[in-house]
Amino acid sequence: MKNKLTIIVICLFLLSLVACGIFVNRSISLNRQLETSTANEKAFAAQLDKTKGENYVFQLKIDQLSLFNDSIANKLKSVQKENNIKDSKIKEFQYMLADYKRTDTVFFTDTIFKEPSFSLDTTIGDKWMSTGLSLKYPNQISVSPNVRSEKEVLIYTNKETIDPPKKFFLCRWFQKKHTVVKVIVNEENPYIENEESIFIQNIKN
Repeated sequence: MKNKLTIIVICLFLLSLVACGIFVNRSISLNRQLETSTANEKAFAAQLDKTKGENYVFQLKIDQLSLFNDSIANKLKSVQKENNIKDSKIKEFQYMLADYKRTDTVFFTDTIFKEPSFSLDTTIGDKWMSTGLSLKYPNQISVSPNVRSEKEVLIYTNKETIDPPKKFFLCRWFQKKHTVVKVIVNEENPYIENEESIFIQNIKN
């Protein structure tokens, strides 16, 4: 009888441990989901409110990116497809859109436009690079250049050989490899050439 009671107590104890483990794991999972949801909520709010100038990182899975179904998500996935990068290799997506504008105005000492009603405003160029020209009576000339930069950035991992790869493919199979982090910066503006970029990863001790 005592042996049966001991077995029952041990079984109940083990079941309680299993139940506690399941509860703790479930609690950790719910906390992570809550943190992710809160982070995405802040990212959406910052995306809508441009006045603060703050940016938050969206925390999404690759398959969740397709749920956005907008032009930005499609562009990011397009760059990924063009470079044959698997979903499992992607660490981060980035998208940046910026306009560079400036206006310079010159007033001549002499009258260069005779008609008091004379005024001319025109723009030459395309969506990536344009120049606005404004002429006004009697002596005002304004020039407004505008340059648009639109880029998609993909950060992903790739396995590469530590030593230079062997020419024969069978030899390459047995070469020691390590995982590196690579970056693709796809600038849409055909007039912009990226001269230098440096990316630094923070390594935790």
